[in-house]
Amino acid sequence: MAVNLDNTNAGTFTLKPPATGGAISLTLPTSAGTAGQGLSTNASGILSFAAPSFTGFTTAINSASPNNTNYVTSVSASGGTTNQDLALVQKTTSSPLLMLAVPDGTTAGGNARGANSVDLVLGTRVNANSVAGGTNSILIGGNGGAGAATASFNVIQIGAFDNVTTPVQNPDTYGIPINLGGQNLNRTGQSYGATSDEGWFLALPGFTINGTAQPNQGRYNIVGPGSGVQLTSSFSHVFSSERINSTDFNSNASRRVLLMARTTNATTRQMTTDGAAATGTALTSIMFNNANSAGVLEIKIIAVQELVSGTGDSACWQIQGTFYKNATAGTSTINENLNNKTFSSGGASAWTASLVADTATGFPAVNVTGAAAVTIRWMAYVLMAEVTAYA
Repeated sequence: MAVNLDNTNAGTFTLKPPATGGAISLTLPTSAGTAGQGLSTNASGILSFAAPSFTGFTTAINSASPNNTNYVTSVSASGGTTNQDLALVQKTTSSPLLMLAVPDGTTAGGNARGANSVDLVLGTRVNANSVAGGTNSILIGGNGGAGAATASFNVIQIGAFDNVTTPVQNPDTYGIPINLGGQNLNRTGQSYGATSDEGWFLALPGFTINGTAQPNQGRYNIVGPGSGVQLTSSFSHVFSSERINSTDFNSNASRRVLLMARTTNATTRQMTTDGAAATGTALTSIMFNNANSAGVLEIKIIAVQELVSGTGDSACWQIQGTFYKNATAGTSTINENLNNKTFSSGGASAWTASLVADTATGFPAVNVTGAAAVTIRWMAYVLMAEVTAYA
């Protein structure tokens, strides 16, 4: 077969041997191939035209119905064993694992993603920061943000809508805020998730979980269906937790709250959701509507003496009461219709617990009194129901 060189066009065409010398023999294909194909070798110098591919995968285009209007390109694992696993491996552990849009600093592409993050969101975001920007963050299906870059860890949002300009979620190393189907999870400069390590916050189909005035945070929290939840607590479970507006007739809410305290003397102390001393604000109280509300509470309390200070005495209470508040916190009233100390051992017979109205915050409170030189751990389980009293 003859080889023809056509030099009628301007320019220079140069063939060079390999820089290392030696002899190379290449056999050209017998046809010109088809559009889109490239040269492929059999490693023995025999060249042929073939569709581009990469090791371990087969690509295809499907145009059969229902894909006859919008064709579907598929990438399938091939070669190797009959059953073959597929892994997506990032270049370094500081790189995002997977994203569906190229970061470009706009509401379309968003800002850079966090290390080990997964961002499966397409379409316009609320802002460029509405991405899986925190380390190990996962954002699926929603157009909200899973934290500013480097500001959050282990944040998971699925189908969530977050309209915060600068979300700051979960600054703790081990916290895991999880939103499933939430909408308008508002936070303005407030932490979202745990206030210390080993915390998580789960928002099931909640609507308008508002942290502008009071951050949604604490350890081991669950928020169920409801809106306007303003929660700062530990070990709390909130269901149907809408903060009722006083003009909403027939509105109601229920909450389940755990309160804690640790006393070392006979000074009366208010139990709180985080076990710390009461601060005179509503953040660690039993949450109730701001005004014109009434409710019923059922409380079970267990108190146990720490062995370091004695023999480990204990006591239990069952308390029931109603709460009423007019337009101001100062009108808060408690009617404690049951306070039954169901059990006590040893020195615990002198310990007391009661349900009172905190007229400073306008919330119910549980006060406990231990004994001098005795360290006691207190835990209260509060079940409450609330209704608006009048407009």
